Amino acid sequence: MNTFQAIFLGLIQGLTEFIPVSSSGHLVIIQHFLEIEENQLLFNVVLHIGTLLPIFIIFWRDIKEMILFKKKKRKEIFYILIAIIPTGIIGILFEDFFENLFSNSFLTALMLIITGTILYFTEKINSGDKEIKQLKLWQPLLVGIAQGGAIIPGISRSGTTIAASIFQGLNRKEAARFSFLISIPCFYSFSD
Repeated sequence: MNTFQAIFLGLIQGLTEFIPVSSSGHLVIIQHFLEIEENQLLFNVVLHIGTLLPIFIIFWRDIKEMILFKKKKRKEIFYILIAIIPTGIIGILFEDFFENLFSNSFLTALMLIITGTILYFTEKINSGDKEIKQLKLWQPLLVGIAQGGAIIPGISRSGTTIAASIFQGLNRKEAARFSFLISIPCFYSFSD
């Protein structure tokens, strides 16, 4: 991969990470068209780590209160940890399987269609009025399972976790907030 390709892929990552369209799926497709043959999983992980900075900036107040273990944030911290458990288990158990998917642009394109279908149905339902702390214990687990499935390139992590959160009764703002907060520990765990 040359410098131009790396910069171009970085731009694609930056433009697609915060909208529910699967930035990793777009990276796989673009790499296919640029005829980049070598395994780019590590490069993709590095690009994803670069997107952590805006998450920290946007959610700094929440993150600071969680680091300080403020009483009003303890349940949210617990639910974030609960949500990342399925993702971690799925990632560890199926690491080789998922890694091989990053070279399959046809499957990635199919998964982009599935992401679009999920988002379509999410727009058709009314969101709830719950906040994160009002969830039941099993509900963050379902969101975590959705996040684990989004390891597949073409499945949007933010799109599926927001959809899963809305299906659990969260309002749209809280669903988006929960989605990005649970992404922080996952970025760290899969960047090793």
